[in-house]
Amino acid sequence: MNGKTGYAFRIVLGGYLAYLGIRMLIQMADERPGNMVFMSVMAVIFIVIGGGYAVYSLKKVWEIRKEEKGMAAAAEEETEPEDADVRPIDVRGADEVPEEKTEAVAEEPDGEMEQTAEEQEEEIENDYEEK
Repeated sequence: MNGKTGYAFRIVLGGYLAYLGIRMLIQMADERPGNMVFMSVMAVIFIVIGGGYAVYSLKKVWEIRKEEKGMAAAAEEETEPEDADVRPIDVRGADEVPEEKTEAVAEEPDGEMEQTAEEQEEEIENDYEEK
């Protein structure tokens, strides 16, 4: 059982305990039994403990929700925007290309780097056949 579910269960149980205490007080006021003082004190204890437990659990659920929202907001801030600067990738031997060459390729004018997908596939096939 995760945190939220456990606290939701505790909220229900605390509310039920408070409900039982209220019902006992109403019954004591209507019937006026011989042990009315003892039963009334017990009813008040039920109300206080049940209400306190429900309120405590509500606060915990509220904190968990705040924390999750904060994490979600932090995750959104960390992600890069989609229109970020995208560098072209040299498919031929990408593992063998040193960092300096990768930067030099990225800085070349656009006219020299433009290739269609078919030309790139042909080059890859030719490179593979040569090896």
